[in-house]
Amino acid sequence: MTRARTLLLHLSVCLTLLVLDLWTKAAIFRFLGAEVIERPGTTPVLRAERDHVIFPGFALEAAINLGAFNGMLSGVPWLLLGMAVVAAIGTLVIALLPPRMPVTLSVALGMIAGGALGNLYDRVTYGAVRDFVKWYVGDYVWPNFNIADSGIVVGVSLILLHEIRLSRRERAARAGSTPEAGDLEPDES
Repeated sequence: MTRARTLLLHLSVCLTLLVLDLWTKAAIFRFLGAEVIERPGTTPVLRAERDHVIFPGFALEAAINLGAFNGMLSGVPWLLLGMAVVAAIGTLVIALLPPRMPVTLSVALGMIAGGALGNLYDRVTYGAVRDFVKWYVGDYVWPNFNIADSGIVVGVSLILLHEIRLSRRERAARAGSTPEAGDLEPDES
């Protein structure tokens, strides 16, 4: 894709994910009767009325995260804010550097940017990130997450898959053989 199309796709994916993330957080927190309460100079507190089990192993549960995954880096909020800004700007720069960008990478970078901006909004507005998706098996509970987190994970996964496929093609080209049909992705130009 050309730079202009890459920019349009990147911004479209980014803004779509951002709007979806902020809308779902607001709607589900309202549905669950949850509210983030901020007091100047203190840590935000969550007030929640209930959880909602969708099916065994999956529920909607309001939670706040002061850090990154499972609360990591909660003592350095400025670092998390900076990382979100760098991710949002960095993905745009990376998308626009090459004269042509594969669709997969443009979508992936847009997802990472949208996720970073969704969580950045929460950190600035609430002092913590609002999470609501809960997966569990018996007593094992995966840390709650949100649409922004999912966008970041899917975006990074798409980049890794793209790079694995590219590496397979390059190895096959060096070996002088043709890669298997499943190893090639269609031309995304």
